[in-house]
Amino acid sequence: MNKNREKKKFSIERKITCEEYQKYYKYLPSVFRDWLQQVSFYSIIFLLIIGMILQWQLIELVIAVIFFIIALSIYYLVKQKQIISDDYYERIKDGTLEEESTLDFYDTYFICSSLHYTVKLEYSKITKVIETDNHFYLFSDIEDFIILKRWCYKENYSFFRSIREDNFIDKRSDKDIRIPRSRKKMAIGKDSITVFLNILLVATLFSIYLAFYIYAHAVYKVPSALHVQYSWIYLLMLIIPVLSIVFGFKYRTVVKTKYNLIAGFILGGILLALACSYFIYPINEIDYSSVKKYQNILDISIPKKGYYYKDDETFHFLYDFDGVLVSSVNAYYKDNEVSLALADEIKNNKSWIAYSDLGDIEKLLPYELRSDKYYYLIYNKTTKEYNSFPNKDGNYSFLISVYVPRVQQLEIYEYHLDYTK
Repeated sequence: MNKNREKKKFSIERKITCEEYQKYYKYLPSVFRDWLQQVSFYSIIFLLIIGMILQWQLIELVIAVIFFIIALSIYYLVKQKQIISDDYYERIKDGTLEEESTLDFYDTYFICSSLHYTVKLEYSKITKVIETDNHFYLFSDIEDFIILKRWCYKENYSFFRSIREDNFIDKRSDKDIRIPRSRKKMAIGKDSITVFLNILLVATLFSIYLAFYIYAHAVYKVPSALHVQYSWIYLLMLIIPVLSIVFGFKYRTVVKTKYNLIAGFILGGILLALACSYFIYPINEIDYSSVKKYQNILDISIPKKGYYYKDDETFHFLYDFDGVLVSSVNAYYKDNEVSLALADEIKNNKSWIAYSDLGDIEKLLPYELRSDKYYYLIYNKTTKEYNSFPNKDGNYSFLISVYVPRVQQLEIYEYHLDYTK
């Protein structure tokens, strides 16, 4: 016999019915929050993917997520009793909840004994006590305990209230106990952290969509080869997942932060990888003065300033005739005034032709360069003729210049063409 064992104060025989289990769930707001958070976490990721595929506007995505969360909440409220009942019988079946058990209370701990298991729990491990008109609920990180008042004597009530005076919640209709101010501050602090982390989680989930949204608008009038110059946007949005990770670790012992950490690491990793594209795909910039050599052929006033670069990608153009690309360079004009002046000059220049006016000579263009939104200059370097077919069969050297108004870019291609009538 253990002589040091404490003397038993009193015992309670209890029987937990499904009805009592449902009443207990009323005081577990985290159950709904955790269920909604878990379902919403994967649902929002699914909606983000769908939104990116269908190219939803940000407001469309926000509305879709709000309606989806409202629908989930309504579903939970309608099916709440069924969900709790299923959970009750599932726990009874797998042995994690015993319908009948005995509680033996000692000075510093109590023991819960049932048919399949025995749990010993010190009162210091109790995190919260809630009293209602008919129940006491003892909460801990190990297990929660439901105690009906009719199972014990009234003189035992004060004992349950004293277990956690700093975190005792009186839910009786006729309250006669004042809640300590320290306990109120603690509860408010924990609730504030939970709200903050939930907001941060939502912000983290939206951060990648917001990054794509801002990025898409930033590069809308930028040539695709220069999109990597704007990868800093992903780095900027990376701040949100990083905050989710930092605060997730900071408060992981206070509230549940699992989803903050998961979302932070996954989405943060994606944003970091996208931000690194700037270093993976460098741009082959060329001295802008080099474009001046095309001045006479292009028959326009080439702007004094611009961004001149060469495509490192090897193009495999398709031609109506056998053709081989020799070189490809581009001049990008970010300044709107400069690009508008250039566009006006090209539109009013007889050497430049809109796609709709090309007629049959579009066959001299690779298929990939044909667009009804572009302007063209086709120069036969061999015969020194503009915008016309050669007079006879043979191998000719062409310079094709394309102006793309939307991205304000002048593109210059040189290639050899085996022309046959």
